[in-house]
Amino acid sequence: MTRRLSLLLRAGAVGFALVACQVVAGIERVEKVPPGTGQDAGDASVAPDTGPSDPCNHEVPPPEPENDDDRETELPPFYLAIRTFDVMAKNGSAYLGFDLDGVCTCESRPGTAFGGEPSCTPKLRQCDLDGGIDNKGAALFEKFAPTGYSPNDVANGAIAEGRRGLLLYIKSYNGKKNDRQVSVGLMVSHGIIDGSGCGTTTGQTFSPPGWCGADLWTYPIGFVKPTTKEPLFQGHGYVNDGVLVFRSDGETTVLFGGAALAFGSPIMSARIEQSAEGRWLLRDGLLGGRLPVTELLAAIGTINDPQGSGNGLCNNAVLYGTVKKELCDAVDVNKSNAFDFKQGSCDGVSAGIAFMAEQANVGEERTEDPEPHPCAKDNVPADLYSCP
Repeated sequence: MTRRLSLLLRAGAVGFALVACQVVAGIERVEKVPPGTGQDAGDASVAPDTGPSDPCNHEVPPPEPENDDDRETELPPFYLAIRTFDVMAKNGSAYLGFDLDGVCTCESRPGTAFGGEPSCTPKLRQCDLDGGIDNKGAALFEKFAPTGYSPNDVANGAIAEGRRGLLLYIKSYNGKKNDRQVSVGLMVSHGIIDGSGCGTTTGQTFSPPGWCGADLWTYPIGFVKPTTKEPLFQGHGYVNDGVLVFRSDGETTVLFGGAALAFGSPIMSARIEQSAEGRWLLRDGLLGGRLPVTELLAAIGTINDPQGSGNGLCNNAVLYGTVKKELCDAVDVNKSNAFDFKQGSCDGVSAGIAFMAEQANVGEERTEDPEPHPCAKDNVPADLYSCP
């Protein structure tokens, strides 16, 4: 694989990571209710109940707290903007991530959940990291990248220049260490075109964020309520000892160049706190999920061919074929947790993204219309973007 191709793939992978979530399917409103009323979601925030004998310490967010610190208080809703991404974050030598499917694959000790068998049938043997962590995507991105190049520079540069970002919306939060019911929304932003929020207007198309808590990030057309500017789709979350947790059985939408990707069954955790100035922050954030391999292939196919006319990598049979084999051999999870342990082949690649976020605001609506691409799904043979 050429250095130019590796560099291009790495930059493309970060382009995906930069906009890892657009809309999370969920409920529109979460009402505060007392414990024990049948609206608990704690069982959806932990690994499957495998009994005390399971020797694997499943890496998952903390469970829903038993009690609220204040069930009567709700702060005004607020937005936060992602400030930094890291698509290959590590703890020492191991990639960060979550156990997405509730099994420590390849673990053979007695009592292991599901006998250590994978939740789907992979093409190649794929063992989890310690704690059952599923994050094959990070290893792929690193494998495609040349030594010494940081893919995060591309993503973080776009944020710093105010060209593109990701927003999180928090509603029904009591502002304390423990809150059993918080509404969480995620939404992509196509940049800051009005820099008056933090006084960063440059006279150019985009203005950089000032991180004063009032940056006016744009929002996509049709994704917010026009009167309140809150996301139309929100899901259930909670705060346990200061850690905000969100988990969905649905999927988020990912934009990758002219293609759209799904990010299935997302899991998110981040420490929520306030700065000295009283602005809300998310620290030590981690987002895990599943990338359908067919959509990932289609997105990579639209990357410009470094050896051709720039019409797309899909037109270079040799180079695209090499990349396709790498991706198809890397499948390690289902694209949705609804298919786990249903005796089917793996059709997704696990991923994990570390992040931090700071309080911001939304300005006006703005949506980038994707331009037609010769390597778009509708313009190529159906089997080009499927694994054999």
